[in-house]
Amino acid sequence: MLREIKRTNTIIYLTIGYAVSVILFSIVWFITSTQIDDHDVLITTSEQSTKKMQVYSSLVDLIRKRAYLAQQMILTDDPFEKDEISQSMYSLASDFIVKRRELNSLDLNSEEKAILESQLILYPSIMKNLDLVSDLTLEESQEANSKAIRILINEVVPTQGLVIDGFLELSELSKNSIRSASQEVQNRRSQHEKVRIILLVFIFITSVLVLYLVIRNVLNVENQLFAISRTDALTGLLNRRSFDENIKTEWNRSLRTGKSLSLLLIDVDYFKNYNDLYGHQEGDNCLKSVAKVLENVAHRSDDIVTRYGGEEFAMILPNVDEPGAGMVADRLLKQVRMENIPHEKSEIKPIVTVSIGHATIIANLNQTYQELIDAADNALYQSKHLGRDRATKHVK
Repeated sequence: MLREIKRTNTIIYLTIGYAVSVILFSIVWFITSTQIDDHDVLITTSEQSTKKMQVYSSLVDLIRKRAYLAQQMILTDDPFEKDEISQSMYSLASDFIVKRRELNSLDLNSEEKAILESQLILYPSIMKNLDLVSDLTLEESQEANSKAIRILINEVVPTQGLVIDGFLELSELSKNSIRSASQEVQNRRSQHEKVRIILLVFIFITSVLVLYLVIRNVLNVENQLFAISRTDALTGLLNRRSFDENIKTEWNRSLRTGKSLSLLLIDVDYFKNYNDLYGHQEGDNCLKSVAKVLENVAHRSDDIVTRYGGEEFAMILPNVDEPGAGMVADRLLKQVRMENIPHEKSEIKPIVTVSIGHATIIANLNQTYQELIDAADNALYQSKHLGRDRATKHVK
């Protein structure tokens, strides 16, 4: 029984602990995974946007350098320097194409692609006008220079300004993308903080609940162990240990109240013969039947029935005087006979009977409860000596 109780409650504790651990691990894993994913998304978005802005900046710088070189080409009179500037302009044009291809290889959204496509129609005009400016400056005439200046101011600069504005707009979109990603991560982080708070509350409530269940089960186990330690396993009555505790308690109560305390000791007649004839299993059944009769007769809430040892039982009757104890004893004798349990080896009747000794006393400081027990035991001895199947009161 003790082993079964311990095993059952161990399973309960392990199951609760495992379930709580799985739940908490799952929640923590989910939050951690989500945070890692959000962090990765923010890093990826930031890296891509930063790379785009670097390319945009490079493209804007190339455009401005070409415009500056075109201006320098107009202003200089040295043909060799003009030729060198012209070569530099072609080199910048090549760099621009490379950077533009690099930009196309990046992960662009629909809005960015739309802006870049709108710029495509501007590139031929810019290239054509820059080439024209370069050719005019190489003619080394005042008229050609004046025309080159007009083309540069009226055609190249405004068109390149549109391209630069487009790249600046793209750069601002990239910045906004970083801000949006950062804000999204921040919002999710706030949500995670709320989840953490909920999780902490959940952990607290769960911990309190588990603690309550554990304490309650421990108390239940202790109560069961306490009951088992004071209960006779065969009959379900209180055992000898409980008898010793209760007789002390009732003796002290009699001392306080000055009321009578009666004790009955009951012995199953010729029980050894019963066991020898019917076997120990039937002997156990016989004791259970007698115990049931005792419980039925002791109908008051204060009456205490115990197995005293072997085939002996005891009944403690608080606030019962000697005549009352005699009436209970007579009722017990009759009820046991009415069970009509066969006993062929009994030397008095062919059924199971009992012998009873009872004593009554009002506790006082000059005596102990042991004297009450001895008195009831002596009365039981007299019942056996007089032929059994009877109840005898202690004679003072």
